Amino acid sequence: MFELWNGLLNILSQLVIPDWGALISLLPIAVIALAVLTFAILFRRLLSAPKARRGFQPIEPATPEGIHMPGPSFAPSSRPSARSCCSWASCSAA
Repeated sequence: MFELWNGLLNILSQLVIPDWGALISLLPIAVIALAVLTFAILFRRLLSAPKARRGFQPIEPATPEGIHMPGPSFAPSSRPSARSCCSWASCSAA
């Protein structure tokens, strides 16, 4: 029984335990294959990418759905008057 077990372990050791010298000698081939695969994916993505849009593109203003846009804003005209009131009030208080 012991010899049978040792025979089974010897057969399995040839399949399970790798030959490290052979694996190390395959490393340069694996690195080259990985680089070729990376460049192939990169070039495939570059060729399928849309054309670059250069320069200024006109942008259509769009009103958001469900929002009523009022007329022009009165904020630009109200700001200078508010500043002058505040500065006038601070000058008269001193």
